Amino acid sequence: MSTHILFTRHERVGVITLNRPERLNAFAGTMRIELVDALRAAADDTGIGALVITGAGRAFCAGADVAWMYDLVTREDWDTLNSQIQAGAEVIQIIDALEKPVLAAVNGVAAGGGANLALACDIRIAAKSASIGQSFTRLGLQPDWGGTYLLPRLIGTGRALELVLTADMVSASDAQQLGLFNRDGGADRRETAAGYRTRPAGGSRRERHEPPGRTGARAAESASPAQDSRSARCDARLSRAAKAVFTVGTS
Repeated sequence: MSTHILFTRHERVGVITLNRPERLNAFAGTMRIELVDALRAAADDTGIGALVITGAGRAFCAGADVAWMYDLVTREDWDTLNSQIQAGAEVIQIIDALEKPVLAAVNGVAAGGGANLALACDIRIAAKSASIGQSFTRLGLQPDWGGTYLLPRLIGTGRALELVLTADMVSASDAQQLGLFNRDGGADRRETAAGYRTRPAGGSRRERHEPPGRTGARAAESASPAQDSRSARCDARLSRAAKAVFTVGTS
């Protein structure tokens, strides 16, 4: 494990810490790939009953390191750029398929890809200092890391569009009211994780993205983002809206 992705274990609880505090734990270099490796190791370890993802310092994760990504573009290093994008998608897919509860201990800002990394987790516990936001349109981008799939299922399409189009950062208390955070107020991340570690493993974890009452055959139809036609429509709407905002902002 690198110095930027740390793994510790507390009895049956595994803790993955994004450890680049000087850059608000923004992803650069091989961090995404190393996070994939850490998640796979946790998935394969039968001694781990629950997993916590958190950040070092004053941030959870500020998403991608924009300066580093810009350097890849200016050097036209498309292979590295594409591999980074694919690794981000793989992180979300692994969390989604993991047959163990995954908690995000959001200790500070969670922006862009960092916000959607938190949304992919089963439960999000936030410190009072935490905030979360879809900051992509500030850079003329659309949400990645599964954001267009996850966000509308948690808070509805209308509110999801508002957060994407405004790129506003939402405080911990407001995010809890919206349903983005389960709890706020600085709950101890280790105790919180331990409280959920006995949840039975196995079965699909897709239900956390389904509205109440969607069970059985209908829920099975939405077993993956790729199979959900409504997800595709929502993704297209958010994409068009984000591009429209960028066009207006630069015209």
